[in-house]
Amino acid sequence: MVSKMVSRLLIAVIVLIQFAACSTNPPLDTRGVDSRITTKQAVATPDALRGSKVLWAGVIVQGTNQAQNTQLEMLAYPLRYNNRPNTSTAPLGRFIIMQPGYLETVDYAPGRELTVVGTLDGLRRGKVGEAEYDYPVVRSQQLRLWSATSGAGADPQLHFGVGVLFH
Repeated sequence: MVSKMVSRLLIAVIVLIQFAACSTNPPLDTRGVDSRITTKQAVATPDALRGSKVLWAGVIVQGTNQAQNTQLEMLAYPLRYNNRPNTSTAPLGRFIIMQPGYLETVDYAPGRELTVVGTLDGLRRGKVGEAEYDYPVVRSQQLRLWSATSGAGADPQLHFGVGVLFH
């Protein structure tokens, strides 16, 4: 009887460890995030919102390595339940992420989905094509680059099984 309980407990522990091992990204630290702030509000009242902590997501439009930072131009989308950008909806505007240090722009390439936690740092005037554009600037505290292999906007999937596969 005790042996049976110990083996069940051991199996349960092994299963939990395997599920924990599947978790590849640490959770985003969303403490202090003001989820009401949008890119449009950040453009309308940049001084009032400077220093506010935001959680925004989108698709990378362009990345540029600078002397001390990497700048990522983003096309913003609403957040899904898992904080991934919901690219099946209409975009919300553009913003710029300033990430301290170097990011490999081959990995952070145009079209990749990204979520950022950071603080608003005013506006930067730029262009989208020939049109003038005011970009809200987010000083990055945490980034999550979403897997390119799972498809745009795809929900995470869980697969498990037991057996041997031969080709």
